[in-house]
Amino acid sequence: MGFAGWDEFWGFVKGRVEDSVAALVERLRGSGWDFRALDVGLFSKPIYHEYVVRYAPRGKPFEVDISRRHVIVWYRDGKSYREFLFSDEGLGPNRGKLWVLEVDLDFSLINMRALATFENRQEGITYRFVDDEDLVNEVLPFKRDLPDDGVVREAGSYRVLGEGLEMFVDDPDAFTDWYIDAYRESIDGLLRWVCIDEVAERLESVGIDASFWDFHPDGVSVDIPLQLLGLPPDAERVYDHDELLRIAEERFHANRMGDAIMRLIGGREFTVNFLGLNIKCNVYLTVIRVFLGRLIVGIRASVEPPPEVYRRVGDELLRYASGVRFDDVVRVGEYVVELRNVFRVGGAMPIPYTWFKELRRAKFVMSFKACLFHKGSECENGMWFYGVDDNSVVTARHPEYGERVVRFRGKFLLELNYVPDGWYDYRNKMQTLILEKLLKTK
Repeated sequence: MGFAGWDEFWGFVKGRVEDSVAALVERLRGSGWDFRALDVGLFSKPIYHEYVVRYAPRGKPFEVDISRRHVIVWYRDGKSYREFLFSDEGLGPNRGKLWVLEVDLDFSLINMRALATFENRQEGITYRFVDDEDLVNEVLPFKRDLPDDGVVREAGSYRVLGEGLEMFVDDPDAFTDWYIDAYRESIDGLLRWVCIDEVAERLESVGIDASFWDFHPDGVSVDIPLQLLGLPPDAERVYDHDELLRIAEERFHANRMGDAIMRLIGGREFTVNFLGLNIKCNVYLTVIRVFLGRLIVGIRASVEPPPEVYRRVGDELLRYASGVRFDDVVRVGEYVVELRNVFRVGGAMPIPYTWFKELRRAKFVMSFKACLFHKGSECENGMWFYGVDDNSVVTARHPEYGERVVRFRGKFLLELNYVPDGWYDYRNKMQTLILEKLLKTK
């Protein structure tokens, strides 16, 4: 779309943008792009006015992108670019006021649909009227604004209030995949417990005491104390520890006790049912130690479950987690976020009680370690997120921007972030201004 001059271009654009956006463009252009000419009343907070007065370059930009609620002023800074973005808040008591953000971006990588373009050769500035949604997606890490009704219906990264609070929601399909990745090692450990539980049951059924359990990095084992054969009672004092262990292991294998134990178990491989799944167990023996004249032999298990096993366990974990609801209040920067009727996703997940019911010998032992570990976290700790659905409500509050209530249609994973990546230089400058302003008030 071509325009004969600025007045024709601006006549097309002005009626399609918020009043605060139009006022900003007119004031800057009228002053020759001197940010010192801007009125503090244009901004939602005086600190934003102070920021652009101090840090915005002197002189004209090479391009200005205008959308319904945003203005981007582009400057060249050597081989890089500096972008000053102004955004109409549109919410709360500061509705119609602007906030500002400075970001270093690669101008050549920004792809926004231009609805109208005017190259002002006299000024040396290209003006573009661009799609508002494209601008948000390309420039802001939020990717999209929260819908007007405050209801999240699909996954994405949303701006809730102002420039500081990002709400990232992931779709339901990602839930199980996330669990599989986060808990793969713990699921393997759990299934080894299931295998050892079956081993203990089989041993107990023929009179072998399988009540001694031992925890180790690979999970858990059933330890069987045996009498040392052909060794003196004081063998532990006569022999070096490693030498004694070597002799004991030789005697153990020479007397084929390992073969007898495997026969009692039913072989080195067997299948056990858990959560309606057939789990293939591989068991092996290891001589652990010599203690008080006894040889301690450990029975351990390994598993290599197919993908559908991980998915089923992940689904069961989610189903269990979704039923344990709580309320929470968190501070995210200047924001206070109240979360109602949410559930916990991740961290160290408690094992559903129904899983205990499928176990026999291991039930008592597992009660001491009744959680799945997220990548090495302890049972009480670990990285975790909020789970939300149709019954959840999230309320964000800010001293200047007011309040926004968010609801959901569907089940999502929720993460709250403050100062997304790429804003750190802006944050550092802003915090310096705030501290300097505080010192001046004394």
